[in-house]
Amino acid sequence: MKYIKYLSILTFVFLMPIVECSIKGTIFRKFNAARHGIISLFYKMQQTTKEKYEPLKTQENFNSIAGMASAKEDLQEIINVFNNPEKFQHRAVKLPRGIVLIGDSGNGKTAVARTIAGETKHPFFMISGEIAENFSNIKELSEVLKKQAPCILFIDSLDKAPNTKITELFHELDEHDHTKKPIIILGAMGNMHACHPHGGPQEGNNNNQLFKSGRFEQQIHIEYPDLQERKEIIAMYLKNISIAENISIEHVAKITYGFSIAEIIKFISKASLLSLQKNKTAIDINDFEEAHDRMLFGKKDENAFFSQEQKKLVAYHEAGHALILLLTENKYNSLHKVSIVSRDHFLGATFYLSENEKAHLRLKEDLEKRIMMAFGGHAAEELVFGTVSNGAGSDFINATLIITNMIMHFGMSDAVGKIFAYFSRSEHMAKIIDEELQKMAQLYYQKTKKLLIDNREKLDLLAVKLLEKETLYADEVYQLLNMNPPVKTI
Repeated sequence: MKYIKYLSILTFVFLMPIVECSIKGTIFRKFNAARHGIISLFYKMQQTTKEKYEPLKTQENFNSIAGMASAKEDLQEIINVFNNPEKFQHRAVKLPRGIVLIGDSGNGKTAVARTIAGETKHPFFMISGEIAENFSNIKELSEVLKKQAPCILFIDSLDKAPNTKITELFHELDEHDHTKKPIIILGAMGNMHACHPHGGPQEGNNNNQLFKSGRFEQQIHIEYPDLQERKEIIAMYLKNISIAENISIEHVAKITYGFSIAEIIKFISKASLLSLQKNKTAIDINDFEEAHDRMLFGKKDENAFFSQEQKKLVAYHEAGHALILLLTENKYNSLHKVSIVSRDHFLGATFYLSENEKAHLRLKEDLEKRIMMAFGGHAAEELVFGTVSNGAGSDFINATLIITNMIMHFGMSDAVGKIFAYFSRSEHMAKIIDEELQKMAQLYYQKTKKLLIDNREKLDLLAVKLLEKETLYADEVYQLLNMNPPVKTI
């Protein structure tokens, strides 16, 4: 049957020129295009299994990529067992049948998977879950894996792959002897598509069947790089780039807090491009700062028109945020700079640096300071102008989220009590929560406004200087206000 099918295709292909002689215009072109398409299909059908599933050849290893220390450690343990099964067999060490790398886009899931090909001594296959053709013949794929075992199959974009096909692949491999010749299926998916192996799937997710025993038994989370990892990544990518002598890698790493690995690479590229556009011989701190601001808020809006009164309002708004940050002596966040430079998405911004990224525990007083900082801009507008603008929308969102968590999640409200109020469904409790939310928001807003009233002179000084210079860095602000930077205690 196979050869009859190919023969019919060849007959059509070679008879077409005769038909074309009597066909004119559009019909001729359509038939000609169809003939070329069928020729392409014919060669595709002739593609061998070997060509379709070719092991990845690479010299990359874990030393080729910076960061991801925890993920590398977890994977190294698995690779050690995989490369030396005899050594671990008598210790009853069992390899997982499947492993999922979970993390947001841009944090290196695919990159770290590719390095496994360089670390392992066995065949490493890599396919994409977004290409349906990769799963058109699961039996063929399983036979390739069995023949090449021990081996690893990496499925990128696992969340896009058809679950039924992945389940079928595991079924096909169930009878294989994984003790002597293990086959590991490695997948990558985003946080929003993952599910907890014991807690059931997230909303709108059907991947729970993939996480049961004998399937994807282990999850490895690829987190956003911390300060130390960002320093390593930045140092690696700046290794062959000229930078100014006074550049501090730690400072550059601090201002990229919350950036993914892909965003850090883009940030360095943008800083380098800005430097070249200004004919500089090396990237300086101004290039990094501008690249940072563009990444977050877009380019400077050179054509933006504001009246002097509007610029003054923006200056007081940002001065209010910055001053509250200084006055509350927030030990987790320090002022970096405050700016009223208009950009694509913002009229101004107050930037701070995280002083302890890994300190996930926060006291009630620390959360109160964050709420007051969020209210600082709006309170300054009301205090100085007797009215308010629509520029505090995102500030109110931040403040409301923190207060809501304090009430419903953290047990920091006497009215609601020491409960996880998200589970409450009664109208009575909903009313109490709403009242407590309004009460606490009003309380912290009034405390913020009182602090600005008591320090009105500093607020005016800062706003006037912002109108003059547009951007002020922390050391300039401290000097202007005759204040000392806080002593780091954490």
